[in-house]
Amino acid sequence: MKYIELAIRNADIFKELAKVTAYAGAKSDSDALADVVDRVATVKEDDELLSRYWEMACSGLVDRLKSFVTGADFAGDSLTLQLEVSGSYDDSMTPSLRTDIFSYLVADIAARWFRIAWQEKAEAYIVEADRLLTEAERKLYHRRRPVRKVN
Repeated sequence: MKYIELAIRNADIFKELAKVTAYAGAKSDSDALADVVDRVATVKEDDELLSRYWEMACSGLVDRLKSFVTGADFAGDSLTLQLEVSGSYDDSMTPSLRTDIFSYLVADIAARWFRIAWQEKAEAYIVEADRLLTEAERKLYHRRRPVRKVN
């Protein structure tokens, strides 16, 4: 068996989330663009609610990957995830796995945020979060092809 440890800071997630929500608002086709951006873009004052969404997203992640999780801590300002994978797990997948998990957290929190701030956008982010988590799970199941040693 192999072990993978991933760490993701919630400050990095919230920073990316601020970009995503501001961009979504800016790309609105509404005539009242400033109102849409002000309504949907996250700001520092939203951190308390976003922290709750962070915990819910992390909990969903751990639940979905429970067959691999040997340890998880997301109570503080970061997620630390220990995963146990097959001995033939392809280590080159780890950076991509981390990216998928990071993107899942952003998409899941954005979906929850858009449920209250802009319901028309929420469904697309729910679907994207599920797709990203499925992709991460697929990478954890991926195995390297056996290589026969030639003597």
